Amino acid sequence: MFGNHNRIFGEIRRSGFYRVDQYGNVWTRRKRGDRKFKSLGRWRIVCRSNTTIGIKHGSYLGFKWRNHGVCAHTFVYWWFNGDTPDNMEVDHKDNNILNNNPSNLELVTKSENNRRRWLRRPELRSQHRNIFLGRKFSIKTLERMRIAARRRVKTNPPKPPILYGENNPRSVLTAEKVRMVRVEYENGGSRADIARCFGVSWTTIDRIVRLQRWRHV
Repeated sequence: MFGNHNRIFGEIRRSGFYRVDQYGNVWTRRKRGDRKFKSLGRWRIVCRSNTTIGIKHGSYLGFKWRNHGVCAHTFVYWWFNGDTPDNMEVDHKDNNILNNNPSNLELVTKSENNRRRWLRRPELRSQHRNIFLGRKFSIKTLERMRIAARRRVKTNPPKPPILYGENNPRSVLTAEKVRMVRVEYENGGSRADIARCFGVSWTTIDRIVRLQRWRHV
């Protein structure tokens, strides 16, 4: 399945305002200040590979096409290789996000791209390591919190299982009595009379006949 970005790249190529050379530089003939792409001008580089020359699109080099922001490395890969699937992303082999040489670009899955971004940016690892429940802590504080959590797990005994129906020692009714309650109610008995007969409250009878209690019977 091919996404909307392939359609936008096709419009850019057919317009004649942009082209890509063999080194991954993006050139444009759009005149400065021409927001509506009315006339063609001289060719000039709008995104130079391996430099910081160009309009930034996030952390990457990019440019504007009408109301869309275009990443230069994605456009360069599409220019030489054609349409790309939606579930794939373009990554840099040498981990240099400014090097848009076509030989340095490859298609990878989104999970693989995120894994590589995590490995090549140590500040992300340190940033996430100090954050817990939306608050930022020091490394020593987080370690003390982990130790305290382990102690609580060891000292706190496991909770007993929840007992339902006749297995609950506090239960007044049995499965046979519950069936009798429902039969009496279907025969026209009132909740109050049935409750006095079985020694429970009328709310218990109400929940039984409405299948809010003893649903397994």
